[in-house]
Amino acid sequence: MEIFSKLTSRFYPRQRNAPTYIAVRDRVDGAGAQIHGIMSAILFARAFGFIYLHRPFGHIDHGDDDPHYAKAWEDFMGLGRGEVRATEVDRSSLTVRDVEKIHRVRSRRNTLYTVPHCHKFGDWRPELYATFRSVFRDKYYASEKPPQMPNDGRLRVAVHVRRGDVSEVLQTSDRYASNEDMARILSSVTASLEESNLPHRVEIHSQGLHEDFEGLPVARENMFLDDDPRRTFHALVTADVLVMSKSSFSYAAAVMNTGAVIYVPFWHAPLPNWIPVDENLAVDANRLGEATRKVPSQ
Repeated sequence: MEIFSKLTSRFYPRQRNAPTYIAVRDRVDGAGAQIHGIMSAILFARAFGFIYLHRPFGHIDHGDDDPHYAKAWEDFMGLGRGEVRATEVDRSSLTVRDVEKIHRVRSRRNTLYTVPHCHKFGDWRPELYATFRSVFRDKYYASEKPPQMPNDGRLRVAVHVRRGDVSEVLQTSDRYASNEDMARILSSVTASLEESNLPHRVEIHSQGLHEDFEGLPVARENMFLDDDPRRTFHALVTADVLVMSKSSFSYAAAVMNTGAVIYVPFWHAPLPNWIPVDENLAVDANRLGEATRKVPSQ
């Protein structure tokens, strides 16, 4: 990440007159990865005064051949709201540069850089996601959202357990969390809330069968399995306490969540207010108690 601190003042002066544009190229991976990639590009553009050019989702994996799947996610997230659309700019007047790594982006007049994402910047300056949280939430809440999860007065502890496309025996094993590990994390979270006299209920959001989550202290009626992914995303955004998985789907929802976020360490850096799970799979009870007392209405 030191490369950014060395290059920032030299190559990224604030824009004057003819701008530099940033756009995310077409991708074919899952919704979480594409949402997170666009959020990182908006962050990068806002930080350096570039203009983010929005290109709607073209194809999103796991759509089960639904021709409207990408459009549904586009309307649901609203990431292009208030942004310049790629179709509004005359590309013939621009120099277009397709780059893989964002340290190759320069402040150049009338230049459009297309990138896969800007995660290196987001992971260098994750606190900027908190700075621009209201921007992302305004976009998100500009469209209709699923009904709120039932509210019985207790704190909602939403746990995202990534399954489906990850497994402990596949190449995706680095994204997998076993039931045993999740049970230890949940034990620490619930004990911390009980210590702070905070009534709560735990809900699981994942894929699979109820039997796949044996050993987790969650009632069957609070296991939301194979639900509509947009409903799942909204449940994570609105949780009073969100326990993340190692996924961009969790990460994007956590950026917009205004409650307490439990961060399970992986390759994307946490925001400063997130509460990390330590090497013993425990959370800081004092931090969680303090964070939950400040939980606003989502």
